[in-house]
This record gives sequence, C-alpha cells and structure tokens, in this order.
Amino acid sequence: MLGVLQVHFSGGEPLLRRDLVVLVGHATKAGLYVNLITSGIRLDADRLSGLVEAGLEHVQLSLQDSEPGSGDRIAGLAGAQLAKRQAAASSAPRGCR
Repeated sequence: MLGVLQVHFSGGEPLLRRDLVVLVGHATKAGLYVNLITSGIRLDADRLSGLVEAGLEHVQLSLQDSEPGSGDRIAGLAGAQLAKRQAAASSAPRGCR
C-alpha cells in the first residue's frame, strides 16, 4: 500500500499565498512532513516563526548565483540576493549562523 508521507510547498512562489500558514497547519495535522521550497525573498523572521509554529520542518532556498549583482539580475529584482541571504541566516539552525 502506498501512502503520502510529505508535502512540499513550492512555486511559483508559495510565500505569496496568504493562507500558507493554514495549509502548513493542515498538512502537519495530517501527519505529513512539511517542506517549503522558496526564493526566500518574502521570508522574514515573523513569517518563518508562524510557519514553524504551524509545523514547517524544512526550508529549501533557491539561489541563482553566488554573486549579488548577477543573482539580482537573474532573479529580476534588485536586492534579491541580500533578501535570500537574510532568509538563509534567519532559517539556519542555531549554531549554524
């Protein structure tokens, strides 16, 4: 018998959904391992905290380049690389920052 063990919220950009915390909560209550695949651009500390409280267990950030200039150009948004780095820092486990 096959079963569902995990759910991955991915793009477009899942952080654009206003109901993402609710969806994560429902998935958690269903016993699923919850993963977020995101650009991280809209992932601030408050949003992350709400998602973790709802049951989020894993975050995967999409980076297009290691260099800020080309990363911003590829993302099509000035400051994208900085926002992604800030999201990575705020979502890293303690001791990995």
